[in-house]
Amino acid sequence: MSGQDRALGQFWDGELTKFIELSRHWLRTEQQAGRTAADLDVETASQIIIFGGNRVIAGHVLGGDPDRDEAVARELAVNQWFGAIRRPAVA
Repeated sequence: MSGQDRALGQFWDGELTKFIELSRHWLRTEQQAGRTAADLDVETASQIIIFGGNRVIAGHVLGGDPDRDEAVARELAVNQWFGAIRRPAVA
């Protein structure tokens, strides 16, 4: 509905922005500590983590098999962690 209702869309964009800001903080902290790649694009990675994760969660909540809750949660967490935070530098 957020794509069809402007006010609802703005509300959700505002909510997701809070999580993007938190993701930026975590990723910058990991970069500064040398625990993730120095060439990680924090802005883009944060958007992928939040928007992509949000889409997976929404799709699963709306039509996913409840028996797959644990598998979806596990894959989402592992992909987010290793995909952004623990990835190697790109040569």
